[in-house]
Amino acid sequence: EQRWKGDVLWIDARSRAQFDKGHVPGALLINEQERDEQLFENITVLQDNQKPIVVYCDSGGCQASRKIRQHLIERISVAQIFVLHGGWDALAGSRFVKTRE
Repeated sequence: EQRWKGDVLWIDARSRAQFDKGHVPGALLINEQERDEQLFENITVLQDNQKPIVVYCDSGGCQASRKIRQHLIERISVAQIFVLHGGWDALAGSRFVKTRE
């Protein structure tokens, strides 16, 4: 947040059910289960994007965000793509989070 002042493109690498329960507003859902379809659905946004990309999953021990990061690097030209240390657990309760009760 401090580095980019919140001006990033968020990618949620968690399951659709987890995403539906809560996510960063404006985050794109691209997960391992549906990644090719989701990449196709979001390709224009990703190609036109000029912001750094931050991928998150459940927690610091979750590997989904790293796998999605690698998948994106291999398939689209991305200048800056990062994995959020701590994942969703680090975001919970922050001003970035949108949850459904």
